Amino acid sequence: MGERAAASIPANMSAHDAAALPLAGLTALQALRDLGQVAAGKHVLVFGASGGVGHFAAQIVKSYEAHVTAVCSGPHIDMVRGLGADHVIDYTKQSDFRSMQPYDIVLDSVVQQPVRVLLPTPHKYPSQSIEVHKPIVNTGIFIALRLS
Repeated sequence: MGERAAASIPANMSAHDAAALPLAGLTALQALRDLGQVAAGKHVLVFGASGGVGHFAAQIVKSYEAHVTAVCSGPHIDMVRGLGADHVIDYTKQSDFRSMQPYDIVLDSVVQQPVRVLLPTPHKYPSQSIEVHKPIVNTGIFIALRLS
């Protein structure tokens, strides 16, 4: 690895935290860019938007000029809005996501519910349009769905 591929760890960051940055960021990038094919105008639902992968995902979606709806708990809503989320949902107040608007990509970095709970109502998507990818890298931490 050359010098250009490395950076110093900031003084206020532990080596442990610094080591996690590339994995979380690349996981979000690969899920959204490579599998989800995120692009301007797409609608993306991100579960776990205040976590390691999720907070990168929200920012990546916005960098593609796509629309992001972020799901997190109440205490993290302001932080997630600050990342650029167009809409933020507090999962402690809303738990049924199937009746929501159609999304082009659903990225779940929490995986506490079965896939069928995340799938929208059948009339919104023909069954052949749904691709389930898990895991993107060997972390097993999320499922990404390309719905269009």
